[in-house]
Amino acid sequence: MFKSLSQLFRPRVEALGLEIGASALKLVEVSGNPPALKALASRPTPPGLLMEGMVAEPAALAQEIKELLLEARTRKRYVVTALSNLAVILRPIQVPKMPLKEMEEAVRWEAERYIPFPIDEVVLDFAPLTPLSEVQEGEQVQVMVAAARQEAVAGVLEALRGAGLVPVVLDVKPFAGLYPLEARLAEEPDRVFLVLDIGAESTSLVLLRGDKPLAVRVLTLSGKDFTEAIARSFNLDLLAAEEVKRTYGMATLPTEDEEL
Repeated sequence: MFKSLSQLFRPRVEALGLEIGASALKLVEVSGNPPALKALASRPTPPGLLMEGMVAEPAALAQEIKELLLEARTRKRYVVTALSNLAVILRPIQVPKMPLKEMEEAVRWEAERYIPFPIDEVVLDFAPLTPLSEVQEGEQVQVMVAAARQEAVAGVLEALRGAGLVPVVLDVKPFAGLYPLEARLAEEPDRVFLVLDIGAESTSLVLLRGDKPLAVRVLTLSGKDFTEAIARSFNLDLLAAEEVKRTYGMATLPTEDEEL
């Protein structure tokens, strides 16, 4: 379900990238070496399709994705996507280094302390934050754990398959958004970075040293809150406030005396 920055679970086929967002659905096709943009499509997410990060209407979402595929004019059917921030719990924990199968069991047992619902109702995955080759047997290893309710995963998979797509990677958004930055982050392995992603319904912050994640936080403060604040400040409806935000940016809003 979730990958570290550099190597876990990379798709071994060329795949489409799909973002299932609260405000928009976005599809991209990139191929070749060096990578080149082949197709791009976007459409608003209809109200009611997503509820608190969960796919409420898989069949309706599948139809929207089909429309995206037609707009993009792509024949590829392998796809990479990510779960909503609101559907995933991310937490770093420590476990002793041991054979991978035993580590999986140890992570699941340790993670149960931090997950607010029964462990048998979640899909859980993890990635070591330090290469295991650098850790001695029995020493503590810090791993990033990702957990999502089974119904959250099932809803996304049902929609993708209903659209005729074959999912090859189901990631989590805070880390999926880091891949375009990999090369830049790896250039300075000792420098600390903070990557901020403001979405329509949530905001993620990832603290890294080089390309190694140190901590992740998901906030409910989001783009929607900025839109509502603009609407209140300038006595606008939400559609007009969203247009102001997109046109002027949040740091350069016109004053009350300036014409919108």
